[in-house]
Amino acid sequence: MFNIDNGDNVVIKVVGKKVAFSCIGLVDSLNGEPETDIIVEAVGIRNIVENSTVQCTQLQEQSTSEIDGSFRILGLLPDCQYVIRLKTDHMKNKNISKSIPKAHSVRVQNRDISDLRFIVIYKSLQTDLTLSIETKEEYLNTISIKLFRSNEPNAMFQQTLHNSFVFLPSVPLDNATYLLKVDSNLDDRTYQYEPIIHTILANESYLHLHLDFPVQRRHQHDGTSDQDIAHNSLYSLILFLIGMAIYNYRQVLEFYHKTPINVTNIRQIFTNNSSLSNNNDNTSDGSHSSSNNNNNKKKMKFKKN
Repeated sequence: MFNIDNGDNVVIKVVGKKVAFSCIGLVDSLNGEPETDIIVEAVGIRNIVENSTVQCTQLQEQSTSEIDGSFRILGLLPDCQYVIRLKTDHMKNKNISKSIPKAHSVRVQNRDISDLRFIVIYKSLQTDLTLSIETKEEYLNTISIKLFRSNEPNAMFQQTLHNSFVFLPSVPLDNATYLLKVDSNLDDRTYQYEPIIHTILANESYLHLHLDFPVQRRHQHDGTSDQDIAHNSLYSLILFLIGMAIYNYRQVLEFYHKTPINVTNIRQIFTNNSSLSNNNDNTSDGSHSSSNNNNNKKKMKFKKN
């Protein structure tokens, strides 16, 4: 306490001793974007100086990152060692998976601590799904896939395959159960295959499914396929027609002999008609005699075999 009389000019020198220090740093993401509203804490872990009156293990301070990602933790006592880390049990940090580094260990010795940095990696809030189907390429475009929620009858996603590797839609990372159905539009009377229903539990950020979908062509009991049966049926029909023709050859010959005009008669008809036409032309020109006209009146006779 100082007594200052009225009208006196007094110069007073005040000297202070800093008894607590600060920790200054930055919180950002992998791409360098600042992370705001992140809780950073400093927890005392041990005393640096023996016989200290301060119990460093009982100390704890915290700060919240600003809009530019910077934070400043105040009240760190000297001669104490602290661990600086993101506060994991706070609601504001609940979606953070981890930080790089996990923590900084610092010693406070009569000065502020600066240039600390934390890179934040958030928890995935969804499960990414991929699928690969093992089957013959010729049957690939006959296969369809459907994704269902376990408690819903309608498919949330369906697709006909064009490639053996498929990106399925992402689902929430909520430990829910989903069903993947794999089927084909092939005729099951000709092809043998089994539809697949696969259960998916959305408890990881990424799941890859590999499924075998074998397809085989059905065979008859005697080892012949449908294609062989079709060929054999065609051959049998041809042999049947040939056999019928041989068996009824008498009726075929009788029909041939009863025909009034055969090939020879038809050729003779066309020959005589051609001669008659030539003779008529000659008569009109006045270049032939009457005897030739009489020859043109000969009767045509058909030979019967």
